[in-house]
Amino acid sequence: MMTKKKRRMVIIGIPLIIIIILIMIVIYMYITTDIFKSNSTLFFKYLGKNSENINEVIYALGNNIDNLESKKYEENSEFQINYIENYETNVENKDNAINKLRIKLEGKTDEENNYQYKNIKLLNEDETAAQIEYIKKDKEYGIKFSDLFSQYLVVENNNLKELLKKMGYSDEEVQDIPDSLEIKDFKDIKFSDEELEILKQKYFNLISSKIPKDKFSKKSNQTISINENTIKANEYTLTLTKEQLNNIYIDILQTIKEDEIILGKLDEFQKNYNINLGKNTKNDVKTMYESKIEETIDKINKTNIGTDETKIIVYESKGNTVSTILQTTNKEIDFDNLNTNEERYSAIIIKDYDKETKKMTFKEKDNNIEIIIEDKSDENPIKITYTKNQYLNDKEYNENIEIIYEDGNNKIQSNYKNILKEANLQEGLTEFTDENSVKLNDLNSEQLSAVLARVNEGIERKTTEIMQQTKIEEEIQKILKNIGIKKDIEILESERSI
Repeated sequence: MMTKKKRRMVIIGIPLIIIIILIMIVIYMYITTDIFKSNSTLFFKYLGKNSENINEVIYALGNNIDNLESKKYEENSEFQINYIENYETNVENKDNAINKLRIKLEGKTDEENNYQYKNIKLLNEDETAAQIEYIKKDKEYGIKFSDLFSQYLVVENNNLKELLKKMGYSDEEVQDIPDSLEIKDFKDIKFSDEELEILKQKYFNLISSKIPKDKFSKKSNQTISINENTIKANEYTLTLTKEQLNNIYIDILQTIKEDEIILGKLDEFQKNYNINLGKNTKNDVKTMYESKIEETIDKINKTNIGTDETKIIVYESKGNTVSTILQTTNKEIDFDNLNTNEERYSAIIIKDYDKETKKMTFKEKDNNIEIIIEDKSDENPIKITYTKNQYLNDKEYNENIEIIYEDGNNKIQSNYKNILKEANLQEGLTEFTDENSVKLNDLNSEQLSAVLARVNEGIERKTTEIMQQTKIEEEIQKILKNIGIKKDIEILESERSI
């Protein structure tokens, strides 16, 4: 028989357990869903997801060469440009010097033994117009102008100050040059996940603290169209006047100017820059960075008047940010992202008074990438199409890149093909010997001067010969003029001389 006291505890305990379970459910739903979250919280949550979309696009644009199982491979590449004047007209013209030229590259790489060989040929139709061979072995770098000289000019990455002095440079000119150059890759400068999280929280808190809650609004189940797909999405909107938006912008600029994480990355960049160029400058990059921020803040302060509204609209569908729109009274910028049928689609669209003027689209499917850039702001619309197809297994990497420029009158098409195949490379590698190379570090001043003078003379003679045979310089000038770049350069140079 249960006593009254025990029955009372059971009666009290059951509702308490139910309450605890309900609290746990609410906490779980708050963490994993958007229920109970404010419009401002959801706005920033889905606005921030754009960084993930951008990172995925950047990753897709990279190549997969590093995934090759072997670090010993042979390389075959070819690059060609074709130009068509008066494209798709009765007077279409393909007869020009550029269409007859090709660049072919054959190479061998042994990363384990720090060896690399490149054989580069410039072909005029099927005739070799020029040939250059390059070898890197440990700290020695050699180049041979094969159709001019029979020997490699070799430089050892050591005692470079002494070498430059023998070439005629003064002590003052070489004082900042290191004895050996160390090449640093700028792509290694990255933000860690922890740093990104700190930055995200820091600037989220900064921005959200400056904006009243009533500036945020939400509309559910809105219908939008992205890449001809109809999407149901929730709409989160932030509405600010020009003055309010600029004040937030100034606060952000003031903060990033002194942000230790960002300044630390600039220090890393400066260090790599100094190493690569052999300089010993300090804070050049940081000084430029701070100066540009101060200049921007000053410019904003001088024009920070106005009640025109700016809207930032974020569309979320199934937990994904599918569109972000920056909207002013006369301009709109859309950033769309959508994944359907295993295809990734991203687009940036710029509109002036509801008229689309510029657009860039990105599509990726099965390692195939297409980027289209369109400029419709002028009478002569411009379209640039970039396509990249990749094939990879652990033994071979194939890459085909095509870039097409089109306007109302011209078409320029460039093609690049690259094949890397695993190779044994135990035999047939060209090495530096006393017979096939001249080591510049070992020459005295007179010998070095004589060798370099002979090389310069040969290169100048060969360059003149190629220019006369192919008329390539005239063709390039003509193309630049036809597509409008030459005119822009002339105007810019004229303005500089005033």
